[in-house]
Amino acid sequence: MNCAVYVRVSVDRPEETSTTTQEARCREYAEKRGWTVVAVYEDKGRSAFKREVKRPALDRLMKDVEAGVVGAVVCWRLDRWCRSLTEFGNLWDRLRGVNCEWASVTEQFDTTSAMGKAMVGVAVLFAELESGIKSERLTEWHRHREAVGSPPTIRPTFGFGPDWKPDKTTAPMLRKAATDLLDGASVRSILRSWNEAGILTTRGNKWSRLSLIKCLRSPSIAGLREIDGTLVQGRWPAVIDRDTWDRVNALLADPIRRTNGGGHMARKMLSGILHCGLCGGPMGHRGHRAGPRYVCKPNFEDETSCGSLSIDAKLADDYIKGAIIAAVGDGLPAIEVHDPGEVSRLEGELSALAADYGAGSITRPEWQAARAGLENRLNESIARASRATATIPANLATEWDRLTVEQRRSIILTVMEDVTIKPGYSKQDRIAISWRG
Repeated sequence: MNCAVYVRVSVDRPEETSTTTQEARCREYAEKRGWTVVAVYEDKGRSAFKREVKRPALDRLMKDVEAGVVGAVVCWRLDRWCRSLTEFGNLWDRLRGVNCEWASVTEQFDTTSAMGKAMVGVAVLFAELESGIKSERLTEWHRHREAVGSPPTIRPTFGFGPDWKPDKTTAPMLRKAATDLLDGASVRSILRSWNEAGILTTRGNKWSRLSLIKCLRSPSIAGLREIDGTLVQGRWPAVIDRDTWDRVNALLADPIRRTNGGGHMARKMLSGILHCGLCGGPMGHRGHRAGPRYVCKPNFEDETSCGSLSIDAKLADDYIKGAIIAAVGDGLPAIEVHDPGEVSRLEGELSALAADYGAGSITRPEWQAARAGLENRLNESIARASRATATIPANLATEWDRLTVEQRRSIILTVMEDVTIKPGYSKQDRIAISWRG
């Protein structure tokens, strides 16, 4: 009788019987039964327990079985074939439907008898239980490491060496990128300079906009881990301090603060804040022979942008400056719109609570119960931070020109909901401001 051999390993680990060894044992078994091995089907690096993982070799084998190419299937162990009673039942029904025999070398199951079939079912149940227990243990192990702030087990992110210590070469690059962003540089300009300099990701690839933003927003570069939506202080040094990371993260998370990069669309005071009154698209800064202007963003990424409206940049800058000073007033004491330390304090309390859970001082239900109140306060603080993140200085009229571009933008976004440039030929009348309530 022609038979097929099926072999599988989840990953290449020393403790797993290699596919080569599995094949040799299966061939020996088939020879003793007088079967002729006509094909070997191998799934390497595939899990039989995870439903989402495809096993292409098994799929090909079952198609050949149903086509009558082979009359028997031999595998090394039952858990190489499947780890789910439901899956085994489905496969067994398909084998039985074409009178194909099935054998396991290690267990030596005899599926020709009722007792033999029952024993196979029991074995599958235990295999499924074993996988479930291993999965629970692994999940708990990772959760414990997270709770105590241990370094992630994954490949260190850009800016770190193999031991999760700041890398002498890439860490300064990351710090400079963060500083440049806060000073008004664009993601695209940083992306271009890194790629032109031959700086690669940790996987040896060129940087993309998405990979750069993901890197800059990663909590790990600030020495943090995220557990159930809560940031916990880790036990490894940060590449970027927490305050800088918070500001960079807020900058990259807010669509109104995003820009399209260097060149003629480089960020200026109102880049991305002004919106076109025709299409609603953001407006960027562009040089012009008559003087710089804010123009509706061309169709680089947003196909709905019309690119039709523009306004003199100095006119718009001066108008917004005057409107803010008139609205806020001058000679007022400094207004702290948001306390930047509040979020850090609350997250510190959550981190301490998580550490208590990791050390076994409190149970998981106690941790969850105590965490609820802190998380509510933290969410309220974060919401306040997203609405207002600037400190408005006293004597604003005098101090305005001394502020950085990013400080001015923060104040504008604090007090203004939206600024729209309407079509027409007038000057200031074209600028419509929506103030935050």
